[in-house]
Amino acid sequence: MLENGLTVDANAIVQDSEVCETGKEPLCTPAVKLKLSLLCTPKNSAVRLETTAQYVSEQYSESENRKDEGIDAYATVDLKAVKPFKIKALAAEWFVHIENLFDADFEVHYGYPDDGIRFVSGLNLIF
Repeated sequence: MLENGLTVDANAIVQDSEVCETGKEPLCTPAVKLKLSLLCTPKNSAVRLETTAQYVSEQYSESENRKDEGIDAYATVDLKAVKPFKIKALAAEWFVHIENLFDADFEVHYGYPDDGIRFVSGLNLIF
């Protein structure tokens, strides 16, 4: 099924940290952050498919670390299709990116919810 194989990229950050002066957890630093990306090019297709799943644990957004103003943990999934082509001798890629595919409710900063599902399309020129 896959002509160019499957590429898997995984990373994990697990940390236990605190601000020395206050003994509290640092601002905007989650204890756990996980990311898994899969990239493939199906056989007989020039389109590269990418998907990324990300999990971020709860964290604080204010230096006082008040529980009532913490940011909840969240998970998101993104999808991307990339079609490489040439414009004369110049390499290019057209892409369609769906961010937050399942429209997860989350916020990166307390009181400022994320936009939800987003569609982005564009062109990359490779010099």
